[in-house]
Amino acid sequence: MTRVGTDAVVLLGRLDAGFASGADGRLVGINVATDAIDWALDLPGFANCEALARSPSGLRLAVGCSGVFADGTTGQLARSGIVLLDVGQPPPRVLGSWHIANDLKGALATTLAFFSETRVLGTPMATWGLVMSIRHSHSIRIRVR
Repeated sequence: MTRVGTDAVVLLGRLDAGFASGADGRLVGINVATDAIDWALDLPGFANCEALARSPSGLRLAVGCSGVFADGTTGQLARSGIVLLDVGQPPPRVLGSWHIANDLKGALATTLAFFSETRVLGTPMATWGLVMSIRHSHSIRIRVR
């Protein structure tokens, strides 16, 4: 959760109680003055979204999704990745999304962080010592170490 303008932005992973299935991830903007939902944005094709990072300027959000473990490796990787959003004005606008888990050889872990305005750092699950950095502009470049 983070605050953007007058909204608390909440990231919903949307897994069932047994963690056996999951709907697409969703961001919800809740007005902090009225407690009303101002907007909701689904993240089609991405599930178990738990990582949320805000850029230094506050104008971008990166969402990381791990996919659903119960879907097996192929299914989980297919719904794991990163969604980049412009949050300059509500509601947020998707700038790009990337299913990068196959490139990383693992689902995205639950932590992301911007380390500059255009670079995001994260790690895949179950791959010790592997770190990825993503530079976004008109396309995405992934560097894995």
